Amino acid sequence: MVQSIDHITINVKNLEASRAFYGELLGLAELSQVDMGDHILTYYALPGGVKLELISYMSDTRDCTAGLLERGRFRHLALRVDDLDALAARLSDFGGRVLQPPRWVEQLGFTGMLAEDPNGCELEFLT
Repeated sequence: MVQSIDHITINVKNLEASRAFYGELLGLAELSQVDMGDHILTYYALPGGVKLELISYMSDTRDCTAGLLERGRFRHLALRVDDLDALAARLSDFGGRVLQPPRWVEQLGFTGMLAEDPNGCELEFLT
């Protein structure tokens, strides 16, 4: 039986840009970095004991081409933040981009924003 979520993994295009995005912009604490020979693992602490794992492969990899509406694919990671507007204003400085600006979602009872990280991974930020 499942006890908890241990980690969430993102294959990164640029490790340093991703470290700046998740560490500096989002304020996640870097836990460790492990050289696995053909790839580097970088871990960040998420709330609740969950870890974010960034994988940087040494060999060439290909970009994911899945669309937002493609079925059977992982869509996004949602993170609760304290200031959506401030985050939206700084995303592009860290290689990210806003897909949908902050807006109130009446049916779900929160204000949310869709964005991409420097790797093109979709993230939802909400307050």
